[in-house]
Amino acid sequence: MAPPNKVLRLKIGGRPYTAYSTDAMERCLHDVTNHILTQREASEKYKIPRSTIILKLKAHRNSNVHVPGRKCFFFLQKKKNHSSITLFYCAIIDFPNFV
Repeated sequence: MAPPNKVLRLKIGGRPYTAYSTDAMERCLHDVTNHILTQREASEKYKIPRSTIILKLKAHRNSNVHVPGRKCFFFLQKKKNHSSITLFYCAIIDFPNFV
């Protein structure tokens, strides 16, 4: 038995959490991300705690790693063509030390 002044700490994952159905969780996250329902409304409708919804949304956002800005305009083959055109125009205007 632990001394009375010592605080016992639980290990991470020390207790089993409620397993919500994946279908309900996906519908809930879809409704919240597409602004169909608020987090509170989704919590009441799907019977999932709001804190769980918040954590799942945060994990969902962090897993979608994307570069800031717009998507690439050129495809890979067009990039090669674009770079050769750029070299050509730089050679025409005598851009120093480009090649």
